[in-house]
Amino acid sequence: MGISEPDLAVGLYTDIYKMSGTGTAPAAAESSSTNTRSVGLLRTSPQLEGEIPTGAVKKRRSRGGKHGKRFKNRNTDNQPAWVETRNTQTNGDKGAQEKPGEFYREIPRVNANFELFYKEMGIVPDSQWELFLSTCRSGLPSCFRITGSKRHATSVLAYLESKRFFQSLDGLVVDGVEARPPVPLPWYPNRSAWKLNLGRNVIKKNKECAELHRFLVNETICGSISRQEEVSMIPPVLLDVESHHKVLDLCAAPGSKTAQLVEALHEGLDGGIPSGVVVANDVLNSRCYIMVHQTKRLNSPSVVVVNHDARSFPNLYDDDGRVLRYDRVLCDVPCSGDGTLRKNPGVWRTWSAGTGNGLHPLQRRILHRGVELLRVGGRLVYSTCSMNPVENEAVVASVLAANPDCLKLVDVSKRLNKLIHNPGLSKWKVTTTKQTNFYSTFQEVPKTSLNAIHSSMFPPYNEEGMKELGIEKCLRLLPHHQDCGGFFVAVLTKLAPLTKRETSRSNPIGGSLDSKSDSEVIESTGDIELVPDAAYKQLSIDNVSPGDIPDIPAVGEPPIKKPKNVGRIYNEDPYVFITDKESDMLTKLVDFYGISSEFPARQLLTRSESGKKRKIYFVNKLIRDLLSNKDNTDRLKVINTGVNIWCRTSLEEDQVGFRIVQEGVYTVYPFISKRIIELSKADMVIMLENQFPSTWDLSESLQEVVKAITSGSVVMIFVTSSERNRENGSAAGNEAIAADNERECPIAVCGWKGQVSLRAYTNNDERKSILRLLGKEVHEINSNSNNKGVADVTTGVTEVSEPVVDNIVVDEND
Repeated sequence: MGISEPDLAVGLYTDIYKMSGTGTAPAAAESSSTNTRSVGLLRTSPQLEGEIPTGAVKKRRSRGGKHGKRFKNRNTDNQPAWVETRNTQTNGDKGAQEKPGEFYREIPRVNANFELFYKEMGIVPDSQWELFLSTCRSGLPSCFRITGSKRHATSVLAYLESKRFFQSLDGLVVDGVEARPPVPLPWYPNRSAWKLNLGRNVIKKNKECAELHRFLVNETICGSISRQEEVSMIPPVLLDVESHHKVLDLCAAPGSKTAQLVEALHEGLDGGIPSGVVVANDVLNSRCYIMVHQTKRLNSPSVVVVNHDARSFPNLYDDDGRVLRYDRVLCDVPCSGDGTLRKNPGVWRTWSAGTGNGLHPLQRRILHRGVELLRVGGRLVYSTCSMNPVENEAVVASVLAANPDCLKLVDVSKRLNKLIHNPGLSKWKVTTTKQTNFYSTFQEVPKTSLNAIHSSMFPPYNEEGMKELGIEKCLRLLPHHQDCGGFFVAVLTKLAPLTKRETSRSNPIGGSLDSKSDSEVIESTGDIELVPDAAYKQLSIDNVSPGDIPDIPAVGEPPIKKPKNVGRIYNEDPYVFITDKESDMLTKLVDFYGISSEFPARQLLTRSESGKKRKIYFVNKLIRDLLSNKDNTDRLKVINTGVNIWCRTSLEEDQVGFRIVQEGVYTVYPFISKRIIELSKADMVIMLENQFPSTWDLSESLQEVVKAITSGSVVMIFVTSSERNRENGSAAGNEAIAADNERECPIAVCGWKGQVSLRAYTNNDERKSILRLLGKEVHEINSNSNNKGVADVTTGVTEVSEPVVDNIVVDEND
């Protein structure tokens, strides 16, 4: 959920929740905008941002297609302040025509209410105020992260550290900024996150950065790197995910943090399959598909993308009928997003204190549901990209105060000791959209503002009580700290179940639930305020003991409703595991590819209940157990899961009907003994540089192998000489070879053996990425089917003097 687009009205957000059928919408405050982090990237119309002045005509996009006029009835007089008329030029008798250019003028990075609000909150010392404001008004540097789960991550890291690719940046001045090569973030583990002092738009638009832009885009598509804001990387790091953990990301879209969690699940397994799982959830179906795009780049069989309201995320059950509790939970909740104003200038125009007030109840409900789903002893991270204490400390403090014996904050300041941050606030004030008054306690709030301001928005204790609560253990990151965005992080651990009802829910299915069924309990609680205002009014904020804070009634999961359309509850294809009925198909695959008996064939699934199977996916054992449980499939809306291993073919020469897909090649090739071709480095370069390589240009030894193998899908492997030594055991104790191995990785590419030909079956971006690691910088792939050799260097292929993956020099005999 790293993307924040604060251009959506609270009313629109409310309608989305109502249309989704997931319950009541969050309380609407006196606000004109909110964040679309869990809603979708939607733009407001001029009507939502203010009335159009008299004389201005509403813009209307033509229905005439891409060749029609861009706008109809366009009047450039009296346009709103945020609209800039395009420059026009006279062209003979044709009259004024539009000249290409920016339609929206630069948004002024000024907001008096924003400055007044944060001055009153005291989030920045007076000595740092001007630095804070000037940093907020500047552009945001670009950051990217090396995908730790990829087997060639060390080679990508070596490529970056060599800095030869970025030598062209030295001395380059772009838009008045002197460009510098990327540097690693000092606080991020293993030097895997890097920062550029140029903004994302600057890199994209300037020709001087074209080569850098191609590298970032290409490697992002391939999954070798992820472009992500620096502060957005913090929550997954603090979760300390291990390969066996069950992880829940409640508000996951667009998926940058989810991808980080998946990487952590695979870390240290060297291509193995983790036993844990990442369940990535979002309330909007459309946003879930953005998340699928992010996670698919990682080719992981251990992630499930689901579509539910985070406030009432359904309980899942294990094989024993017990409610599944998660080892790690991430609540990166929807927020006002004012911490993103450096990359989203629209925040300056739409910012309002009422936005945070309106989102506060929603944030508390999501956090409380996350704590319910967390196992005792597990860890939860609550985070926002907002600097507003009503969305941050107020949410965490209210949940902690209501459950003093069940939760506690964890001090993680030493975990990231090189990360500059401020501690959490122990006191703050609350105001309305108009900001006419700032209130320190709930008793000061007039009756006219009670609909917009709730008691839970204030500190539950005095300053000493807040320190005893440990609120200073929260992390506040401000833009001027390390030239980043604004962010808030709190890490909690669960000491005991929150309520008796949570304990009873852990009973096997069919067990007692306080003499009520699961749905009956949920219906009896209804959609109620987590901490009733009436209870808070009876308390003195200055003198309260933890036991005086009322419990937070759980919202719980929604009751299971009978589907209207029997046979297909959701607009998603079902996930069907391959059974004994498909034994003939499995036997053919096993015989053709020489699949080992250790391969877990029971974890293969398709998305077709009948007819021919188009694709075959693979998931780990835990996901298979969850999706095989009828109690889970009835209540869980699965959008995507599994890694695609085989895809159906219709070629006559194919003997089995399925070919291996590049997405799943690293998952399946350790289990197969047939259809594997080992290539030299020179042969692999030829195969990747050309869409249709000539067999005569390959080495003689490879030509003999190609002649001997039958037609069909193959896996082409490049193993470095040092990798062979390690397999033979001769690399032990050899420090020189060990150092070389840090820059090497085995490469697997799926391909197709025709009657007399051999070619790679992978996309151009993947080809360029692998060639870059092999020492070739390629701009274009030769697609000439009559090509008789290596692509001409004049077409965009340039030799790099020293390869990254292999330290050997390729000669004519290799």
